[in-house]
Amino acid sequence: LTKLLFCLSVLVFMTALPFLYRSVRWQMQEVEAASRFSAVRLLTARLIVIAVGDICMLGCIFAATILKTSLRADSAVLYLCVPFLLVCGGCLFMLGHLPPKAFLGGSVGLCSFLLLLFAAMPGHWEVLFGQSLTAGWGAVCALLLGFCAEQFRYIVRDSLYTERQVA
Repeated sequence: LTKLLFCLSVLVFMTALPFLYRSVRWQMQEVEAASRFSAVRLLTARLIVIAVGDICMLGCIFAATILKTSLRADSAVLYLCVPFLLVCGGCLFMLGHLPPKAFLGGSVGLCSFLLLLFAAMPGHWEVLFGQSLTAGWGAVCALLLGFCAEQFRYIVRDSLYTERQVA
């Protein structure tokens, strides 16, 4: 169950990748850059919608886990949050620092690596995480959330996202 929750949290984020890459795939970057809204504002709107959808999906997975299994709520939160925030932070970093065509490959590579790591690693994850959300793991989640927020801020304020879209 632990490995399943880890993999599901990564797969939840992977559903967002086609929406982030759509304008590059259909070569609409120049049209979006010339629109009334800037490319950064369009990306911000996409990221907000994706975040709301991902939170809803993670909430449904959490509710199903609590209702249908004997896993404690704090353990389920830990098993869903750590991998999700890890992949989210990594992909936001790539979105802000890589060209759009390299973003998709890098993001899929990171997600696939984490899926393989979580699914194929021998042993029990309970030993690694201690079956509960302790103060240490809460701090790790807070640091990962802070990293995600910093990457989002970087994309909105300092990134050359617009120039990378058109180039």
